[in-house]
Formats: sequence, structure tokens, C-alpha cells
Amino acid sequence: MGGVSGEPDEPEAALGLACVVGLGSSPVLELLRWHLSGDIWRASAARLERWGLSRPVAARFVARRRAWRAQPVRERMEETGVRFVPLSELGTAARCLAVPPAGAFLVGEEETWRAIMTRPRVTIVGTRRSTPYGRALARAAAGRFVGAGVAVVSGLAFGVDVEAHKGALATGGLTLAVLGCGPNVTYPRAHAAIREKVRGQGVILSEYPPDTPPAPWRFPARNRIMAALGDAVLVVEAGERSGALITVDEALSLGRSVLAVPGPLGSEASRGCHRLIADGAAIVESLDLLVKEYACRSRTDREGRGLCLSPSFAVLRGTEAEGRSGTVERFIQEALAQGPCSVDQLAQAAAGGVREVSAALALMELRGEVVRAGTGVYALNP
Repeated sequence: MGGVSGEPDEPEAALGLACVVGLGSSPVLELLRWHLSGDIWRASAARLERWGLSRPVAARFVARRRAWRAQPVRERMEETGVRFVPLSELGTAARCLAVPPAGAFLVGEEETWRAIMTRPRVTIVGTRRSTPYGRALARAAAGRFVGAGVAVVSGLAFGVDVEAHKGALATGGLTLAVLGCGPNVTYPRAHAAIREKVRGQGVILSEYPPDTPPAPWRFPARNRIMAALGDAVLVVEAGERSGALITVDEALSLGRSVLAVPGPLGSEASRGCHRLIADGAAIVESLDLLVKEYACRSRTDREGRGLCLSPSFAVLRGTEAEGRSGTVERFIQEALAQGPCSVDQLAQAAAGGVREVSAALALMELRGEVVRAGTGVYALNP
């Protein structure tokens, strides 16, 4: 089968992918790590198979792609005040996810979105079954961050998430809510009022088109986007099986640091946090030191966003995974010293996985150490 006629531009192709693949063909989204949206959108089924899709997945995607029409979606977006931004506007880390989003549907002012994406950001997560201790800490921590010019990212769920948004809003800061439903859908219903406040003072974001209903599987999926949009993750309260730990795993795979708040002795709501601390996450001992710890351990100083609070602060890496990242970066540098390499070649040279190498490359690209020399190919920055 041939590609789609009309040769849509990159944003239009990304919109098509976000709508069509949102129906469940996540293997198609995995191709975004190596190929542009327009290339995927125009590819024939045979080419998609050569890129690694199974025959049924490729055929299903091509059939849905042919049936999709942009105009009804754009009309509904206009009706609901929703805009779409492609993957390229979500930051380098989003492309390094195992399953990158094609883009995001936004509710909020464009100027506010730009402001959020140019500031340091922290993702605050925790259990829905939060205690008064956890809720108070989430609000206070968010307030400290926005006071230092950091935007707060969370998921507008019950418990820690909504309290983080409240803390950011109460101190006049920027906040970004990542949803597991359409950006115009209010879920949970009880958060209708706070959702409107976030919309007015911040941005609501979802990878799903308008009117997409909430579904259990969509919330763990959205956690990867929360991880990619934060420069570090703060876990306030988390049980042993909390969904917040999914965000932590995604953050570590991207080379992000994790900070965890210890809870009272024996607290079921803090067992996940205690395990994270035992595994090497940075322990949050006081709110006074919280932002300093974040500045030291996050990537904000390396991106020139002004939060390295002292010249003597080193960029500390608080986990074993991050220590491994430094080793991978050395292998990458040695391999690229011999000439440009594909990600697969670099994974072999570093004796690591493609995902791990992609995360290291994202950090090196942000620091200006490597440049793209083609699709999925990197070279040392001369």
C-alpha cells in the first residue's frame, strides 16, 4: 500500500498520529524515537514492517490512517478551546521515552505554555490515598518551588496531585496538569473548580484528543509524560504499589533524579517513599533545603535555567541508575570519536539497552556534546 496523499506537514502528521494511534497502536508511537511524524504518516505498510511493526499492526494503522479526517477534529478543538503541539515542542526527553507521544492537546494560554516550557519544572506525585501530613507537604513543597521560579507538574488526581496544584496556584505560580483523558474532560468530577483555576493560571495537557473518556490504562500511560516534563520528580507519599512509582521508573530511565519525602514510622502511605530512599533517592529532610536539593540534583543548571544556587554545587546524581548513565556517556563519547553512529551501534558499544543510550544521548545533546547527524544517527559536536 502506498503512503497517504496530500503530503501533510509535520504538525498535521503529528495530529493525525495522536488521533489515530490514540486508539491503541502504541508500537507505531515507538517509531517516533527514530522517525519523524511525517515519515511515519506517509509510510506504506511494507515500509512500516521494515521499520519493525508486525504485519497486523502496520495494516491496522494504515487502514485507520486512510479513514481519518482532520477537519472534524480541528472543528472540535476550536469549539473546546484546545490546541495541539507536536512532539518537537514537548522537550528532548519526551522523544526518548520508550513510547513517545505524537504530541499533546493543550487547554490554556499559549503564552503560559511557552513560559512553562522555558522554566525549570518539577513533577510532584504521590498516592491518591494521601494523609493530612502528605497533603500539607505537597501544598507547601509546591509553594516553595514556585517561589523559586519552578513550574509544578502533576496529574490533577485525588490526593497528592491536586494538593500540589493547589500549592502552586495559591502562591501565584505556573502549574501544568497532565490528564489521562481528553483535555476538555473534567475528571474526577470533584475537581471541576480546581481544574478551572489550573486552566486560568496554568495549562492542562493530554496526549488524547478532545472528548476522550478516562480509562484505567490511560493513567499509567500519562505518567511517562509527567516524568518527561519534569527536570526531577518529588514523591511526597507513595504506598508500595502506588502509581507514582511508575512515574519514578520513567524518570530514572530518562536520567532524571528522584527526591522522596520520608513519612512517619509505620505509615503505609510512605512505604514506597522509604523504599525509594533505601534504593538511593535523595531524601527530603526539610522544606528549607528542598529547592536547593532539587537544583543540585536536577538538570536545570546544565540547561542554563538559573537554579544552581551556588557555584560550588556539583550536579549530584542520587541513584545507581544515574551513575550508570555517566558510564554510558563515556562509552558513547569513545564510540563517536571514531565517527557518527546510529543508536543501535552506540547501544552495542555501551553494552546497554537502546532506551538507556537514548536517555544518555538526550542529556548529551542538551549539553551540546553531541548533535544529530541524521535520523537516529549522532556525532560529536565539533
